[in-house]
Parts: sequence; C-alpha cells; structure tokens
Amino acid sequence: YVVHNIILPLTEPYKLSYAEVAGPSQSQSRWFVSHYWGTPLAHLVASVERHAQDFPEKHPYWICTFSNNQWAVSEELGETYHESSFYQALRSCGTLGTVMVFDEEAMPLTRSWCLFELLQTVLLQDISHDFKGLMLCSPLGIMNTGKGSLDLAMNVSKKLAVLDLEAAQASMQSDKDMIDSLVRQEGGFEQINEFLADSINEVLNKLREQFTRNISSLESEVARKKMRTRSERIRRLKGSQAVGGLANSRAYTEPLDQDFSSPASGASSSRVLAAPFHLPQLPCPPAKRGAYLQMMPEIQGQQGARNAGAPKCVCLPQFAQPGYAPLALHPRQAFGTAPPLFAGHKK
Repeated sequence: YVVHNIILPLTEPYKLSYAEVAGPSQSQSRWFVSHYWGTPLAHLVASVERHAQDFPEKHPYWICTFSNNQWAVSEELGETYHESSFYQALRSCGTLGTVMVFDEEAMPLTRSWCLFELLQTVLLQDISHDFKGLMLCSPLGIMNTGKGSLDLAMNVSKKLAVLDLEAAQASMQSDKDMIDSLVRQEGGFEQINEFLADSINEVLNKLREQFTRNISSLESEVARKKMRTRSERIRRLKGSQAVGGLANSRAYTEPLDQDFSSPASGASSSRVLAAPFHLPQLPCPPAKRGAYLQMMPEIQGQQGARNAGAPKCVCLPQFAQPGYAPLALHPRQAFGTAPPLFAGHKK
C-alpha cells in the first residue's frame, strides 16, 4: 500500500528512491530496520520512534521501502546477494544494529528477506564489536530492554516454537532459493533458530524482571496510600472537638445502661443498642440524654446480653458522626476504642 500509493506517486517525476528525493542524511552511522511489508505503516513508525527515544544520539534509519529505488528494484537486488542493497546496507561500517519490527504474528520470520537480514546480523555479531546486534521492537519499545508487552513476547515465543523458517516466502521464487542456499552455506537454519531462541529468551527475562519491578512498585504505592489514609483518619479524629470533649468523660468510658419500662408500640423486648445516626423509623424509645443519639434493636442472642427479658439500651455519645453503620457492642466492652472502630465501618 505504502509503495504504490505514497512512494511511487511522490518519486515518479524523479525515478529515484524516496530517501534521495527527500534528501539523504549525511550521517555515516545508521540503524538497519528489518520489517514485513504487510505491517501497518503506523505500527512501523511507532516502533522506530520508540527505539529512537532510547538513544540520545540521533541517527538515521535505513528502511528498504524508503531507501530502495522502487523504480529500479531489480538493480537494487543485484545479480548476487553481495550486490543487493540489503547486504550493502547491513555490512556498511556505519551500521549500528538491526531493528526488527515485530507484531503478534511474528510476520518478519515468515519472509525470506527478513531471514537473510537475520543471518547477516548473526554473522556481524561475530566480527564487529561495535555492532549492537538484533533489537526486537514494537510500538511499546525495545523488547530486549523490557519495554514491551508480555503478551507480545509470549505470542512471539509460541510462534517461534512451531515456526519453520525454511518455509519462509519471497515475492520471487528465485530470491527464496538464493537465500535458502546462502543460509545452508553459512551454518543452516538451525543456527538462525538458535540465535532467535537466545534473543527471545533475553526478551522474556527482561520482561519478567520489569514485570517484577512494576509489581513491587505498585505494592509499595498501595501500602503508602493505605498509611496516608489511616494517618488522615486519625488526624481527623484527634482534631474533633467533640471527641476531645468526651474522650475522658465517664459517659464515654462507662456507657449508660438504661431500662425502659414502656417501649414504643411494636418494639422488641430485647435490649437495644444506640446507633451512631438518627433512626426515627425504628420503634425504639429515644435516649433520655440530649447529648446522646437514637436507639436501635440489638441483634438477638448477642453474647453477653443481660436481663434479656427487660428492654434496655446502650447510649452512645454524639461524637459518632452521621453516615457510620451501627455496631452491636456489649456496653462494657469496646467504648474506650469506639472512634477507630466506627471509622472503619462506614455505611
């Protein structure tokens, strides 16, 4: 699509490559990009951009679609592979490394020319100390450094496990035959398979390390948030004048246990527990102190209930704020720690 709809119309007046028309870079160093022609252009561009972000020194990228003269493809390929633009670009002394753009289907590994580029990458690593080797890239970043998708790495690994590199295809059968013959001469498909397996293992290890770091970071952030929330809750409680005024009072530390001889019509005969909000709809008698709140029935059969036959109530001080759910507590049990208990039981 890109070649026929963009490159050829733009370069038609000149019959040159897009790089020549746009103005080639004067830099002597470059990255070689290996990609499948069927990859969406946006995917390719995003992958290259993310790769460039990891290197402070900006260098151009050799991409066959833009660097080859699409008006003279046969000349670009040459009579032998040594004459091809792919070989010359990769074997140039200024080539920094191979950037292979991956998708979830690992489509570059199904194309013969991509296998040719992989083979040259393997050979270059053995003879050049400055060559940075193969970098598997996606729009998320360089997978070799852990900046990628774990799902993508897993899919590529599964694809590689069943992929037959010898079944890779080319637009021209003569190209496939030439590349297959060269691969066999240089060590065979087993060598490329081993190289790819090592590269994928490196990617998986880096992604696993990055995933572990991310999980640890998230756990720490959640713990810090929990501590901030708890500190804020304690600060609000300590700053409440109502709590401060009642904290040491006898009514706070020793709640009043009252008997009601004439409960409202329909009220339960069991003890009732004060609710920390107003419950006028419940048939319970009001507390007899203005500083206390309305009553509600206590849970039947609560352990420690006294005089179950007589209706009773437990009055809670008015520091309990509206919006908190009631707690069925024994009157002699937990009023000394009522504020933190209520703070953790919102309605």
